[in-house]
Amino acid sequence: MAVNNLLDTSTVSLSDIIGNGKTYTVPPYQRDYSWKKDQWEDLWNDILNVKETESVHYMGSIVLQNMGDKKYHVIDGQQRFSTLTIIVLAIINKLNLLISEGIEIDNNKERVSLLSKKFIGDKDPASLTYSSKLQLNENNDSFFQSNLLVFRQPTNVNTLQDSDKQLWSAYNFFTEKVNQLFESESDGEKITNFLNKEIAEKLMFIQIVVEDELSAYTVFETLNSRGVGLTVTDLLKNYLFSIASTVDLPHIKTKWKKIVDIIGLDNFPAFLRHYWISKNKLVRQEYLFRAIKDSITDSPAVISLLDSLEENARLYGQFLGWSSRNKKTDKRVNAF
Repeated sequence: MAVNNLLDTSTVSLSDIIGNGKTYTVPPYQRDYSWKKDQWEDLWNDILNVKETESVHYMGSIVLQNMGDKKYHVIDGQQRFSTLTIIVLAIINKLNLLISEGIEIDNNKERVSLLSKKFIGDKDPASLTYSSKLQLNENNDSFFQSNLLVFRQPTNVNTLQDSDKQLWSAYNFFTEKVNQLFESESDGEKITNFLNKEIAEKLMFIQIVVEDELSAYTVFETLNSRGVGLTVTDLLKNYLFSIASTVDLPHIKTKWKKIVDIIGLDNFPAFLRHYWISKNKLVRQEYLFRAIKDSITDSPAVISLLDSLEENARLYGQFLGWSSRNKKTDKRVNAF
């Protein structure tokens, strides 16, 4: 297969990524928003360094799957995408504060409108909600669209699921940072240039665009040094959910969660491979997703697979528990 059929790479700025009417969706299998204060601090310090030195900063690689019609799935990079969008919202919020204080009202309103259209998306004139450039996964997108993008305070933060709390905490964190940075600044043009010229033009990414899930898996396996094994879990989940019938999907989701709860996300890739080669021929880890995808092609097959996985997961989980206990015993014995 020719290399250009597998992937297309380029070095791009944040402006390049979000320009030209492109939209991005975080697939259902991707993890919920999980960045915390340490990651927020690191990113903010990188941005401040860009501002002070007027140099570019490389944000690493992002992996996108081309879905056609300028639509892309975010295979790797959703935490950075989400967080940068939150920083955009924090900067727009600062401009809104200037408006509320009566400072350059017309000019700042126009700046808010232009920045929102460029970085966030277009606003529907009827519902006043955004057709956003970024859609998060099924667990986070409702809060992202209904609260963050329209600057709506949650009714009760304590009732939010943990990942939505993280999104809200991130927004408050960056709002505070932006307000501190521009505490004595009333010039909307300077605040706008901080986003439009410094962040958007000087944060650079290696953009990798693939055409199908198998290519995405291959690239992810090669590039991801943060736990390669999890990718087969994520891609398999997405694939099984995508071929499930509407009637079967709720049952399949419940069954999947039960299996992962028994095994644990970290142990799931090894368990899956051990299970598969116990029933089929030996397959290398990098070809496991392909092998399962070729064999499981409809909703009944998904249910059958998950039933068998659940049955074996209980035995596997017991073995993991036994192994863990014996390792602890060995350490105590060796201590004498």
